[in-house]
Amino acid sequence: MKSRLPLIVSSLLLTLITLPAYATPETFTVDPVHSMVFFKVQHAGAGYTYGMFFGPEGTFSADKEHPENSSVQVQIKAEAINTGNTNRDNHLRSPDFLNAKQFRVISFKSTSVKPLMGNTYELKGTLSLHGVDKEISALLTESGRGEMQGKTKVGYEAQFSIKRSDFGMNNMIGPVGDEIHFMVTLEGDLKE
Repeated sequence: MKSRLPLIVSSLLLTLITLPAYATPETFTVDPVHSMVFFKVQHAGAGYTYGMFFGPEGTFSADKEHPENSSVQVQIKAEAINTGNTNRDNHLRSPDFLNAKQFRVISFKSTSVKPLMGNTYELKGTLSLHGVDKEISALLTESGRGEMQGKTKVGYEAQFSIKRSDFGMNNMIGPVGDEIHFMVTLEGDLKE
């Protein structure tokens, strides 16, 4: 009687080879040239003043199969604020607002990523701003994926709002709104 062992082993190997590969988390380095933090805040109860922070840095990992394994860690210099007006920018860097000399870095570190619909996720984490750490929630959307100069790139956008008074910035509430709306655009290069 012939042994069926070689046939069984061959079948097992064929099954293993044809199983779909499971993606592992990909880690990206934030490209500070193509990433920005935009914000708007109401002025005098009328219009909005817009601004941005240049040059965010950090890393993020993305796991499409298991989004709960994804993470984000980003930081930016408080002095990098720019609203297009030098006097206003210097005032925003002063102790009246950001106090950028004492609190040099604004940072965010995720605690959870939860899929919602399509390429949209609920991102939760700790925002460290003006010496205060506070849990926030953001809507995170993958904006695209591409190749450039031999590098794999992926982009995400996050939107969230905070009250600056929650972070100890109580100066001029009324003439300047308490609620600040943010949109963060991150483009990352895949780590090899």
